[in-house]
Amino acid sequence: MKAGVSLLNGWQDGEYYDMSLQLYESAALVSYLNTDIGLMQQYLEILFENAKCFEDRLHGYLVMIQSMLSNEKQGEAMRHIIFILEGESLIFYATSIITPSLIIFAHISLLRSELGESFSIDVNPKDAYAEVVSTKSLVCGLSVEDVINGKRMADKRMRWTLKFLTLLCHIFYPASKSAELCMAACRVVKLSIEHGFCSDSAEGLQLYGWGVWNFQHDVEECLKWMRAGKRLVESLGAKHMIPKVTMNVHISSYWNEPLQSRIESLKESHHELLMVGDLENLTLNAVHFGRRSLLCGRNLLTAEKECAALLHGMHQIRKMNALLPMISNHLSILKLIGSNYDSEQQLNDPLFHLLGNSEINSQDGLLKHALSKRLGGLAQQCYFDRLLLAFWSKNYGEAAHYAEKYRECHQMRHFPDMFQTFYLGISAFHLARLEDGKSREWEIVGKDALLKYQTYVKFSDWNWENKMLLLEAESYACEGELETAKFKFRASIDSAQKHRFVHEAGLASELLGMLYEENGNEEGAMQ
Repeated sequence: MKAGVSLLNGWQDGEYYDMSLQLYESAALVSYLNTDIGLMQQYLEILFENAKCFEDRLHGYLVMIQSMLSNEKQGEAMRHIIFILEGESLIFYATSIITPSLIIFAHISLLRSELGESFSIDVNPKDAYAEVVSTKSLVCGLSVEDVINGKRMADKRMRWTLKFLTLLCHIFYPASKSAELCMAACRVVKLSIEHGFCSDSAEGLQLYGWGVWNFQHDVEECLKWMRAGKRLVESLGAKHMIPKVTMNVHISSYWNEPLQSRIESLKESHHELLMVGDLENLTLNAVHFGRRSLLCGRNLLTAEKECAALLHGMHQIRKMNALLPMISNHLSILKLIGSNYDSEQQLNDPLFHLLGNSEINSQDGLLKHALSKRLGGLAQQCYFDRLLLAFWSKNYGEAAHYAEKYRECHQMRHFPDMFQTFYLGISAFHLARLEDGKSREWEIVGKDALLKYQTYVKFSDWNWENKMLLLEAESYACEGELETAKFKFRASIDSAQKHRFVHEAGLASELLGMLYEENGNEEGAMQ
């Protein structure tokens, strides 16, 4: 790229204008992907100064905003996207991406009536719910085939509008801004229905599906539009987008596909996202992979090695916003393994040094950082990790406490919600038998968890049956129906073994032993 730019001897207008524009766009993008932000800034400065019109700057704006997101400048990126969408204001000439000495000159003149799509970030859940309902009424008559074979979007500016709305979703998701995310996704779907579908409609369809699940608990509708987005991209031959939309399908697949199989799918997505240079979604994929590897029954030594390798990979490409949740996850794996394990493999030490922040050197430091910076998603993950460790250590009172802390941080639905419900349910049933004064309250909490799992199992007996049976066993134990409880415990053990949740088969065996012990049957407990 440097050689190509040097051959031009600077920006050339006239007959070489289009060549200059394409070369500087490509050079800026390649510099961004190589994390050479200084060089990227130089190319963008020249592009913005010489581009003849708004449309010719759009590729540059896209790279600029992606760079801001990579360098944790989400607030600035969001302001720029909204300015570009609304076309009402002068976007200031200079925006610091990393430090005051690294300045990118965004030569954006008055954009009034350019893309002209207003978007408010002052949204409450009631507004988002109404928008989901409104959008659902529009798509209820659409089949996936209607989308794939339907009208195509020809308006280039409208396609750019969809691109920038989708980028807003990339800001809202990690910030756990579910209402804002749903509003942006629904806008993409409505514009696509009005003007035609294109590859940029696909992620909007998928995120709308997520919104239907988040606000209406409609899992089937969610899965339908997740798959529809992937099929739309495939039908249009938009190869660069296939890894992204495939990843979204994998992330949502825990409802109805074996958790263990999707671990390997997420590993494939990692390599495919790297191949197309999609660093933003690479981060999201890495975080989900780490969490799944911990919860799906994978060998913990294998999970530790894989998560440590991913952490080093994210650090190498400067994806610092992925390191905090991944370090919390990795630390949980290390604590679950413990120091007394029979293996010649050497475990990695906790990888706090990758953060380059001496104040974050422990799990407490991670949580303190999350709370002080108002990082709700990270705080929720820290509380989940504490819940996880307390539960597997049989500290049920502590587990219930952290389950409540997790719920207090809850702004949008995530995969760990399923396990927060399970761990809280089991903990509540045990506390109901231990705390006579609050037994009725804890039993209600446990039965609420059981009701949820009786719904979950309709989507996948592979993933959720053994957990539902274990909650049923604990419920019968609380009611004094010991023989039925024992039957359910054994059924849970069989289901966990059949579906390769070895750790949860061990949990069910241990809890059955505790039931025997509670009722004075030492011989049964030993078995």
